[in-house]
Amino acid sequence: MLNKKVLSLIAILIIINSLNVLAEIGSGGSDADFDVNNPPNQALTLDQVSAMKEAGLAKDLTATHLQDLTSDQLGDLNQYNTDAVKDLLKQRGVDASRFNSFEGVTLDDATKTISGSKAIDSTGNTYENFENLNFKNGNILADYLQFKAALDSSFSIINPVDNCKVNFFVPAGGEVTVNNKNQGIFETITSQNTKQAIACQCPSETNFISLDNQAKLTVDKANDEVRYNLVNLCLQYKRNGVEEEVCSNRNSAVKLSCENGVLCSSLAPNAHFSYKDSDPLNSYKVQIPDNGKDYGLCIAKYSSKLYAGDGLIFQEKQEFELNGIVEFYNFENEKIYLGNDLNNKAKFNIIKGIVQEFSLSNNLKKEGILAKLLPIKSFEIIESETPLVDPLQEKPSISYINFYSTDLHGKNIEFFSQNLTLNQQARATHTYYPYIDEEQELINTAWYKKILEKLK
Repeated sequence: MLNKKVLSLIAILIIINSLNVLAEIGSGGSDADFDVNNPPNQALTLDQVSAMKEAGLAKDLTATHLQDLTSDQLGDLNQYNTDAVKDLLKQRGVDASRFNSFEGVTLDDATKTISGSKAIDSTGNTYENFENLNFKNGNILADYLQFKAALDSSFSIINPVDNCKVNFFVPAGGEVTVNNKNQGIFETITSQNTKQAIACQCPSETNFISLDNQAKLTVDKANDEVRYNLVNLCLQYKRNGVEEEVCSNRNSAVKLSCENGVLCSSLAPNAHFSYKDSDPLNSYKVQIPDNGKDYGLCIAKYSSKLYAGDGLIFQEKQEFELNGIVEFYNFENEKIYLGNDLNNKAKFNIIKGIVQEFSLSNNLKKEGILAKLLPIKSFEIIESETPLVDPLQEKPSISYINFYSTDLHGKNIEFFSQNLTLNQQARATHTYYPYIDEEQELINTAWYKKILEKLK
């Protein structure tokens, strides 16, 4: 008769063997008994999944079969059935429901994202070379992404710099590249006519329109202020009947307030800032000519912070200080001032579309043209070492300048009308009113009647 110790040992061995059998049953049976053509509807071991792959049956694997495999063990998701992949990714916290196919895509369990060479959605749009991609509430989260539109398409992505949603509207054939790799910088490269709309908790409407292919928007933050850098882009801001626009083919930077619009910008040559008011007479445009330099233009608005720059605009008072090389256009988009020297200092204000109290000074004696003033369509006034007036072959019409004084090289210059031509002469400071056609509405009726009578 066996003693108690031997019986106890036999009992333990039986229990251990039973547990091993149960484990094999729970994992689809032993690998030796596993039938690749009839896998159980439960989680499979890595060896069993490998056996199905070797048998060319990877597409028959379901999300349930794959659920115990790590992201490293899964490998390229393209080898599995697309529906199985989408179900599995959903279990792992990745929304890939919009995709119909994958190429070279892998899962990262730690970040709950996917990365890969290509994924195609139901409309044929492709997502290429993406890194750490996921979707949250329909918005894309990604460190890097290249999007190509098969049809007119839209999608949204979260900008981590300002935590705003960016809605993209991409024409058929258009492309968008999003780069979030560098912490604190959000960058997009878009093809022509692509629109980016910022959606924040803000009463304004802000859009970026691509002027050409390879339009580049870079968003960063300094001193808690968000800055937008534009190349081949137009920034459009709209609120309460006011429209502001910054367009630039070269690198220009803009500081933008959700409540107050454009606060300050560094405008590259050929870039412009335009302001369209609900009252059209208060509209204007500031443009940097091709021979200019990067121009700091700042706008003081209501309670907004005051910045310093080459140009300063007091928006509420419609007062302008435009130094250096710069062009100014009136409410009809007609050029009325051109500063052609870095040392120019021009000041004026606008009342109901009329430029008033215009002054220009320059402390550097320089040969050639320093500035041009175009007060009426009939004449072009050129400021230079030797005062000069060029009459243009046009019928006289109403002026948008009704006061002009200058202090170039210590001399005040008077402009006056004589024999239906415009002249200038160095004299004491004098208020100048240009000639206006008798049939047109007169700004200063009494004064002009006297001039017209004299001219007749």
